[in-house]
Amino acid sequence: AAAMSARAIELAGADQAKASAAQEAAAFPDIFAKLLERFQDDKWLRLGQAKYQASQHVAESRFQKAIEVLTEALAVIADDIDLLNQRGSSYMKLAQWQSACADYARVIELETDENRKRVAGRARAECSLRMGMSQQAADFFFGQMLLAPNDFSLANDAGVAMALSG
Repeated sequence: AAAMSARAIELAGADQAKASAAQEAAAFPDIFAKLLERFQDDKWLRLGQAKYQASQHVAESRFQKAIEVLTEALAVIADDIDLLNQRGSSYMKLAQWQSACADYARVIELETDENRKRVAGRARAECSLRMGMSQQAADFFFGQMLLAPNDFSLANDAGVAMALSG
């Protein structure tokens, strides 16, 4: 049992080291090629690279390219909330509302942080509005108003959604 615990600690330390290497690689793009030569099958390193590349594409307004990079990474790590958020945002920039809505719905399912979940819900409600699903958006905003009655921007958003739903 002690040997098994030591092995579990060793593996956890290795995962932390890999995650740290991915973060460092994101800070220094030239290092990706070198690290990938050494750790060819490291999915965490590839995840860091995808996040970095997608961020670069978004910064340069190349949203379709960002979507391609993120989709490829999500094929390996399907439930990564950051990748889904980033891809949803890129879909919104290209007015691909249905795809954005699907990504934000998945973020809402996976997210455990209530504030981040609320942000994704708001983005999804915006997509619903853009797709002509005003009642669905209004329902979201009214639900959020119950949770945060002092957030007057929600009342404004709910009013807009209701006006659009007829």
